[in-house]
Amino acid sequence: EKFSSFEEYPSLMAFWWPRFERVAKWFIEYETEWRKSAIPLGGEVSGSLTISAPKGDFVIYAKADRIDQFADGGLVIIDYKTGSVPSDRLVRSGRYPQLPIEALIAETGGFNGISVEKVKCLAYLQLTGGQPAGKARFIKENIDTTIACTKKGLIDLINKFMIKIMAKKR
Repeated sequence: EKFSSFEEYPSLMAFWWPRFERVAKWFIEYETEWRKSAIPLGGEVSGSLTISAPKGDFVIYAKADRIDQFADGGLVIIDYKTGSVPSDRLVRSGRYPQLPIEALIAETGGFNGISVEKVKCLAYLQLTGGQPAGKARFIKENIDTTIACTKKGLIDLINKFMIKIMAKKR
């Protein structure tokens, strides 16, 4: 139905419709298999985390694309990507902190409607419509270590930020 408004633009339809069909086919096949081991708990789930700092509390807000739960317990934080997916090294280094921050929020009960539970997996679902149309990529780094490093990095960054803000106010 949404694509019907673009039928008067044949070049757009020629490019996007086949990509959409490939993504839809891949996604249905992937989800059918994935849901044998995990169930979706929510999509576009809002959450927050308050970090206490020497100069006051600092609140981080996030919206997780998707949070699933394994059948045997444990959460999966999933991010949808239409472009490139960061490497494990870049995630671990803190250059792409989105999923580890969301894991930290989840493990402290900060996501609306999601119970506190251990995060067992961080994943990207890359949807391109090309060949292949989609790909699931799971972070292979140790999740506990990644979350701990992310928390430490956040606290260090917040403290530096607050020190600079307080210095400017003087």
